[in-house]
Amino acid sequence: MRARLDEREPREAFRALAPLIRYPAPFAPESPDTELFAEVSQALGAEPLCAALAAVRAAPDEVDALYKLGYELIEHDLNGYAAAVLERARALSPRSARVLTELVSALERDLNHVAAVETLRGAPDLVAEDFLCRYLLAFNAALTGDLEEPRRLLPDLLGDDDPRYEGMAERVAGLLARADGLAGVRPLDESDLLGWHFVITGGLLLHRSDAGPEVMRGRYAWVQDSTARCLEGLRKVQALLEEAGLELPRVFALPDPHGAVV
Repeated sequence: MRARLDEREPREAFRALAPLIRYPAPFAPESPDTELFAEVSQALGAEPLCAALAAVRAAPDEVDALYKLGYELIEHDLNGYAAAVLERARALSPRSARVLTELVSALERDLNHVAAVETLRGAPDLVAEDFLCRYLLAFNAALTGDLEEPRRLLPDLLGDDDPRYEGMAERVAGLLARADGLAGVRPLDESDLLGWHFVITGGLLLHRSDAGPEVMRGRYAWVQDSTARCLEGLRKVQALLEEAGLELPRVFALPDPHGAVV
């Protein structure tokens, strides 16, 4: 890692460093790994991140500084590292709902929904007191395949009269309504990609990978496709719209040549 940085390859140095500093590895502000990460951040020109790191290294047990560093890491989409930093903040301030919800947000963005649920269940008092904690527990539990937890929490979520939270409560209610609508139609087991896609997003999955269900369960591991596959997707959308009797008032193209082709 040091050699990569010395060779002016900070991105390669970060790729080698990342597994050592991301959750569940403990965050140690004074460790050589953290020092190297600060140097990499400097080499990449991430000035706000460098400033937040410097503040934490100057005051390793300052919860507010740790929180700000975690927030800055999330802004840079370094969610695994943010979770490690925020876990330290939570250990120092276990009664802070603000720290807990930011930690869970980092875990959720890192697709570590199991850890998010375990973390929230480890703080039952905060879950009982704080709407955001309850919402995050309901939503992340659903993303682990557990629909009973959101069912248990939904009455409290819907009963909150704060208008800021209405959309979150409705999101959980909609998720459960879609799951109920699939009862007896889809198994909603760990292999039911079509069913869970509908429950979680409200969208209809029109195509699954033909690479086999063993690992990805029909998902694709990339975000680009051939023109033939794009055309196939468009035709399936067209057939679905015709079957539902829907007409699209307009179609927006992305401002690039590929978007124009689609």
